[in-house]
Amino acid sequence: MPSVTLPYTTQTTGIAVGDNDQFFRIRDIDPLIRELNMDDGVFYKVLTMLPQEAPASQPKYEWSEDDVPAVSTQINFAAGYNTVATGLTVDDSLGLIENSLIYIAETAEICYVTAVPSATTLTVVRGFAGSTPAAISDNDTVLFLGDQLPELAVANVNNGSIPTEHYNYIQRWSKGVSISDLQDNVEMMGGVGQMPREVLRKALEMKRQINNALIRGRRNMIVSPVTAADGFVYTTHGFEGYIQTNELDLGGDNGNLSWEALNNFANPLFRATSSSPSKMVLCGEALFSAFTKIAWDRFEPASFEPTLGATLQRVVTDQGGILDVVLDKYGFLAGTPLSGEGIIVDLAHVGLKEFNGQPLTWRPNVQANDAHVRQDELWGTASLKLTHESTMGKIKGAVVEYT
Repeated sequence: MPSVTLPYTTQTTGIAVGDNDQFFRIRDIDPLIRELNMDDGVFYKVLTMLPQEAPASQPKYEWSEDDVPAVSTQINFAAGYNTVATGLTVDDSLGLIENSLIYIAETAEICYVTAVPSATTLTVVRGFAGSTPAAISDNDTVLFLGDQLPELAVANVNNGSIPTEHYNYIQRWSKGVSISDLQDNVEMMGGVGQMPREVLRKALEMKRQINNALIRGRRNMIVSPVTAADGFVYTTHGFEGYIQTNELDLGGDNGNLSWEALNNFANPLFRATSSSPSKMVLCGEALFSAFTKIAWDRFEPASFEPTLGATLQRVVTDQGGILDVVLDKYGFLAGTPLSGEGIIVDLAHVGLKEFNGQPLTWRPNVQANDAHVRQDELWGTASLKLTHESTMGKIKGAVVEYT
C-alpha cells in the first residue's frame, strides 16, 4: 500500500469523515482555567464592594457635609519657637478662643490662649498649670484641651458644625460589542454567567476606563454640544480632584519616603473625628516598591489579596493608623509617571454613585443584527462621591529603582 500524508479523508454517504479526527473532534476544555489580565481596576472594584449610595435623580447632584471641628492642629513655623515665645503660628486655629487651653504633645507643655488674632495665629501664656516651657518645633502637635470660660462669657460661634456644599456630575459610559453567531453559540466563558468572551473583554476594558476616571477625572460640563439633540455632556470628578489638603511629593527620590516622613504625613489623616482607623493606599509599582522597602523590617511581607486580585502590604504608623497598600496596576500604569503615584482612601467616606435606573449593564441585541453578528452594548452611569477629604491624601514622585 502506498504511503500517504495524514490526515486523509474517505467519502461516505452524505458526510466527510476524518480518519485522523484531530481537526474535527470537540475539544475538552476546562472552564476553570482563567485568562490573564482579568483585572478591572482595583479602585472601581473596591467601590462596587462598598454599600451602594442612593442613586441620583439628576445628572448634577449635590450634598452637604456636617462635621465636628478639629481637636488638634500643628505648629507651622519652620524655625520653631524658644521657651519664651508667646506668639504661635499654627495650621488652623478654628475651634480656639480666648481662655482656651492647648497641649503641645511632643513637649508635654500646657499653654493658655489669651487671644486668637487670625485663623492661623495664637497668643499664649507659656508653661501654664505648672507645666515646663520647652522649645517648640515645626509640625509639633497642638491638642485643644477645651475652653475655660468666665461667667457670662460668649463662646466661639465657630465651634458649631458648618455644612459645606459639594457637587458632582454623573457620567454615562457606553461601548459597543459585536459578537459573531459562532462565538455566541460555542465559545462561552465558564463561571461568568455564560457571558461570551468578547463581552467580557469589553466589560473589563470599560471598567478600567471608569477606574481611571474615578481616580483622576476632572469635573466638567460641555455647554456647546455638537448638535442640539446631543444635549449637555457631563464629566465626573475623580478622587484626585477632590483632594486639596494632603499631598506628599517624593520628588523622584524614594528615600524621601522614610519612616519619619511617612508618619509625619499619615498620622494627621487619622486625627479627624470622622476618620476611620484604617485606610487603603492604591498605587503603582514604583510607589508600592517604596512602601515595601520601609515595611521590610517592621511588618509581614506583602501578600496576594484574592478578593481584590492584587498584592497588598500592610503598614501601621507609630500612632496606630493602618495603611493597606494595594498595587493597582491598571489605575497607575507601569512604565509611566503614574507608577510613582498613589491615593490614600478612607473607605467610610467614598461611594459609587449611579443615575437612577441606569446601572452598568450588558444589553444584548440593542441594534439590528447582521447576518452572522449580534450587536450588543455595555452602558451605564458612574460617579464618585467623596466626603471629609481631610481624612485622605495623595502621594506622587516615586520612581522605579531597578532596570
